[in-house]
Parts: sequence; C-alpha cells; structure tokens
Amino acid sequence: WRLSTVLTNARGLQCWQIGDTDPMTKHPEVPDSGDPAPAVVGLGGGQVTRRLILEAALTIVDRDGADALSMRRLSEAVGRDPAVLYRHVSSKAAVLDGVAEVFLEQLLVDTDDPDWAGQLRSIAHSFRQLALVHPNVVPLLVTRPLATPLGQRPPGTLRHLEDVLALLTSAGFTGEAALHIYRVLCAYLHDTTVTER
Repeated sequence: WRLSTVLTNARGLQCWQIGDTDPMTKHPEVPDSGDPAPAVVGLGGGQVTRRLILEAALTIVDRDGADALSMRRLSEAVGRDPAVLYRHVSSKAAVLDGVAEVFLEQLLVDTDDPDWAGQLRSIAHSFRQLALVHPNVVPLLVTRPLATPLGQRPPGTLRHLEDVLALLTSAGFTGEAALHIYRVLCAYLHDTTVTER
C-alpha cells in the first residue's frame, strides 16, 4: 500500500504518504465460503431490533454476497415473519444501507489527534482490515452512496465523514480542502479494496 497525495491547505502545499510500509500484510482468518456460516439466532417470539436485523443481514452478505440477501431470507435468519422486519427497516435498500452502516461504525477516528496524517493512516489500515473480514460488504460501500441520497442515509454512515472533516479542519485545513482530502482517501480505499478482492 502506498498513497502519495499533494494536499493544499491554508499554509500552502503539504505532501504526505499513507502506508510507507504495510503492517497489515497478514490476512486475518476468513471463513471459507464453503463452510457453514455461523448461525444467526432465530428469535421466534423474542424481540426483534433494527440492530439484530442488520447483523443478520451482514452475516448473509458475508457468507453469500449482497445479491443473495432478500427480505424472506433475512426473516428466516431472524426467525420472524417478513412483515415484522418492515417495522424496523423500510426496504431491502434500507437493509443494504444498514449493512454499510454496521461496517462503517467500526471505523474509529480520533478527532483530537494532532498527527492528522498518522490518523488517516490508521483509518486506512482499519478500513482494510474490516474489508478483509467483510469482503462482500466493500461493493456496498461503493454503490450504496450512489443509490441513496445523502439526507436519506443512516446517520452511522456519515459519522466517519464528520469525524475526518473535524480532524482535518482542526489541523488547519479549510472545509473545502478537508472534503477533498476525505474524497481522495475514500476513493483510494475503495479502489484498493475492490481491486484486492
């Protein structure tokens, strides 16, 4: 992994690199798709929550891909009638957005870190690690923002954007420059992880 980008801020040009070396070369153990997937506990008469539905959907996407996800299949995994799911998620599209949200919620950004470049490296490494564990979610991260208008996305999918912008603006970047850096970072991460799949 190597990303060199020239970024402009109020002080002029600043060059930084993400990942001069890659400490993440060892891939985590990922279950073979031929192995039986971990069972999602069917609740039968238990309480169904949005989080439970999204975690069950993530299990299905991890095992079989996003195309294999259906509301019927999801309802079987949760152990409830499909109509119950619609109380918590409005559609399959909302479930896919929620799966992306569950993935992105795991990215932590220290907005108070004075080493903004180091923090971006940390985000990149964390993103890659998550992508190795959940490779079938990566295409959703690329396609769902195009399918869902910004104002209709789950708030959890925007938290990392807000945190990166806060990190960069506190380091002296203008809002416009911070947004540009965020877009470059995301484009790089999405491209490399999709290619690596």
